[in-house]
Amino acid sequence: MIGAGPVAFALWPYIITNARPDEGSLIDLNPDLIAAIFGCSPNQIQEAIDFFCQPDARSRTATSDGCRLIKKSPLTYFVVNLEHYRFLDDSDDRREYWRSAKANQRSKRQGKRKCPGHVPDFPGHSTMSPNADADADTSTSTNADTKKHSKTKNGVSVFMEVPPSLDVPQFISVWTEWHKFREEIKKKITPRSAKAQLEQLERWGVTGAIKALKLSIANGWQGIFEPKKEEPTQFRL
Repeated sequence: MIGAGPVAFALWPYIITNARPDEGSLIDLNPDLIAAIFGCSPNQIQEAIDFFCQPDARSRTATSDGCRLIKKSPLTYFVVNLEHYRFLDDSDDRREYWRSAKANQRSKRQGKRKCPGHVPDFPGHSTMSPNADADADTSTSTNADTKKHSKTKNGVSVFMEVPPSLDVPQFISVWTEWHKFREEIKKKITPRSAKAQLEQLERWGVTGAIKALKLSIANGWQGIFEPKKEEPTQFRL
């Protein structure tokens, strides 16, 4: 198929996929309909079909003089060696077919044609934007950051799960400041220590946890201590 052009390379996987082996390896090829799917002209589709109907002396199979299609009626064609193509293993032919189909699909997404329309799905390939996975990962990461505070130790990223009872902006802000303070005094918090500290802070509640962290930062302490409860002032009569 060397020199057949991008339309022919894209059309061949479509033919192999949509041909009907239970109906004598036949397929209906309407240039007008296929052109609307592929986003090209009917003449380009017809030229590709005509190419597949021509004898090919370089074909690896001598069946039908190397023709890939045999015209049965104005729009119906017989696919030569359909079963062979359907059940090819990882041969060079199959890899070339799918590589070409994918390249054609990519060129359509990145080409000059910007008008709304359907880009055909080739079997095994998605028309999803190549940035879609990255966008999804970014969205997931953003949501996760509301419940997890990220730090690094020895260049390896770790996450400390913040208990739901402490998952409020006020606590997250002070918790972040606590980590920065420990880094400044060259006493970075390990994942194990962070987990233990969060369990301890959770027992004191949001207000107590925030107060304890602020007190340790203000006094330059490496540890966290439960804040003393203020006893009500008693007046003697």
